[in-house]
Amino acid sequence: MRRFFAGLLLLTVLFSLVGCNALVIHYDGNAVLKFQGTQTGDNTKITQTLTEEETNKVKTYLTAAKYSPGTGGCPFHENISITFDDQVFAVAYDGCYCIWLVGSDKYYTLSKEGYDYIISLFEKYVGKFF
Repeated sequence: MRRFFAGLLLLTVLFSLVGCNALVIHYDGNAVLKFQGTQTGDNTKITQTLTEEETNKVKTYLTAAKYSPGTGGCPFHENISITFDDQVFAVAYDGCYCIWLVGSDKYYTLSKEGYDYIISLFEKYVGKFF
């Protein structure tokens, strides 16, 4: 009986630790795409509010992203990001499928489909930048 409760306790702790790093977006408004090209060698500055459909798709991809400790080696900057109210997600701008929750040490890996979709939004509003 002790083993059963010890195993149950261990599983509960493991599930709670995994849940601590899950991405949750509470903001119901439209996301804002931000690009300031100084990191990529140009002076373009764009702030674009995404449509409701674009926002919902980005939310779906972000909340499905997997926590990836140690992916901070990809180049990130908050000037290439998507913002939901006070949550800023910087997008790696070298083809790495990662995002960084700005102001934290949390990095997440997107699916290829999710990354490609987010990059397509930047290309739609900014043009090709890498």
